[in-house]
Amino acid sequence: MLKNNRVYIIISLIIFLLIFQYFFNKSIKDDINENKVETVAKVIKVKIGGKIKCSVVYKFKYLNKFYEHSKSVSCDDYKNYENKYYRVIFSSKDLERSFLLLDEEIKYSSVPDNLKEIF
Repeated sequence: MLKNNRVYIIISLIIFLLIFQYFFNKSIKDDINENKVETVAKVIKVKIGGKIKCSVVYKFKYLNKFYEHSKSVSCDDYKNYENKYYRVIFSSKDLERSFLLLDEEIKYSSVPDNLKEIF
């Protein structure tokens, strides 16, 4: 009987966490959609944390301030991103909420001059 209660509690906890994660992610997406700003970011470095954990660090400028964030990437592809420019979308209300669009590379010649100087 005690074992059944533990299984029930664990399953309930997993379901609760999944529901919580869904609504948390939805609130982030809603915030970004309501306060959406787009600009150009540059991947400035790559962090390797083993064979399965890699991330890229990117930098962008908003209202004359610089912001750095990171994004997890496949360790198979991480070298392809360094020193390249990509579109980034973020919330003007919470700059920690940003999404680097690695499938939308921007050629250096298309980067606005006022952003080229920061990198």
